Amino acid sequence: MSVLRLVFLGSDSIALPLLDWLAGAGSDVAEVVGVFTQPDRPAGRGQQVVANEIKHWALGRGLPVHQPEKIDGAAQADLVALRPDVALVMAYGHILPDPFIAAPRLGTLNLHTSLLPRYRGASPIQTAVAGGERETGVSLMRIVRQLDAGPVADVERVAITSLDTALSIEAKLSEACVPLLARTLPRLARGELEFVEQ
Repeated sequence: MSVLRLVFLGSDSIALPLLDWLAGAGSDVAEVVGVFTQPDRPAGRGQQVVANEIKHWALGRGLPVHQPEKIDGAAQADLVALRPDVALVMAYGHILPDPFIAAPRLGTLNLHTSLLPRYRGASPIQTAVAGGERETGVSLMRIVRQLDAGPVADVERVAITSLDTALSIEAKLSEACVPLLARTLPRLARGELEFVEQ
């Protein structure tokens, strides 16, 4: 089984455990060959322009980093130049156009922090906790044009206890991405990963 060339698209530190796994134990399955993340933004009291933690992670490993303001033809050319087998998205913050989604050989997948089709949209963790749910999880899905509506390959479930907050659940979901990818990426590489419509 050949190692997948993977481009990661994300802007939030929730993805750091999965990136660390890809750079370590997961490197026999997939190699991160480039990262797309949001442009550096002003932050804090002084409104100094700072890079997010995903950019820091990538630069620390000598990876090419792309920070387009919008996903246009130039961004797609940057993606294609990386020759990705698959693109993996988690908390990126950009709507991706169809040609960009279709550019990787095996398509573009998304890690969404709910048990789809429940809690689509921007704040699934907070909504699950506020709604009194007993469990949530991470879904690995194909990206389609409609928001969080693509077919799902697999999920990793996470219990919600009475002591949990949105912050503690986010940390659990962050870690839950690792076993989910450890199961699914080898199957994707072998052409055996099946997706089921929501």
